Amino acid sequence: MTSDFNAGKTALDKVNELEKRFAYSAAKSSACVYSETQREISLTSSEIEKNVILNYEWDFFKKEASLLNFVVTTPQKGAVNIKLDFNGTEIFNGAMIDGTATLYRGGTMKQGKNTLNLTLTSSAAFSCAIKISLKGYFTENAAKDRLALCGDEYFTHLSSGIFSLYDCRTKARVISLYGIKFGCAVQLANGKFLFAVKKRGENAKLIITDLSGNIDKQISLGDTPYTFFGGRPSGSGAVIYAATQGRLKTLTFNGETYATENTSVRCAKVEYCGANGKNMLAVVNPLNYAFAYEVE
Repeated sequence: MTSDFNAGKTALDKVNELEKRFAYSAAKSSACVYSETQREISLTSSEIEKNVILNYEWDFFKKEASLLNFVVTTPQKGAVNIKLDFNGTEIFNGAMIDGTATLYRGGTMKQGKNTLNLTLTSSAAFSCAIKISLKGYFTENAAKDRLALCGDEYFTHLSSGIFSLYDCRTKARVISLYGIKFGCAVQLANGKFLFAVKKRGENAKLIITDLSGNIDKQISLGDTPYTFFGGRPSGSGAVIYAATQGRLKTLTFNGETYATENTSVRCAKVEYCGANGKNMLAVVNPLNYAFAYEVE
């Protein structure tokens, strides 16, 4: 009896696995359409870190008829250093002597995931322009945008790894950071800004700057695996609400150092909202259920 039951369960598991494989194959086939895209963007370096960091990822269903033409230019030329990696191979690493760097790949995009990572650095502010031409049977991950208020006069926008602080009145960009997975910003009582950010491949950190991006203080948050930040001012400092390992954790910054406190709240994402004298948290738990509650 037990043997028959196990055999039946094994057969059912195999059927389920085949169904999953078929569904995945059908999904890929339906998405496997030849397409072309061209994009041009102009950027200025981070006011805080004097860099530009961009990460691209494309999924090619086949390498035939594929093409990538990636061009970076900067009027500051040799004052800007470039590091460009394509599919884990270093293509450029050094000064942009003539102000232009070009990566061309025709018919050689590998089947599956293709990645391109660009880092531009300098000792002073700089600008750059990027042109991308892409052809073939591919898809790319759509950028997810996140907007959040930062007090009454500013708001933040995160998209494609670019985290920017904007003036609500003029809609002008004030400060940007590049290569950001997630983060939040809080305007402190002294007028400065606290950024809680996590970069790709780095530990999360707190950065305190003035409105021009001059760094007052940087504090590493260690190797805790944070996955989301929200924050609010508190006295002369701030409270950062952080998601880590499926739980909500608070980081209280007093202007010099920070202290942490674990909670039992299950949390994958968190946002803060202050209204009518109340401090409200909106939380999405790991099962994607959302709820809100008041905090002190």
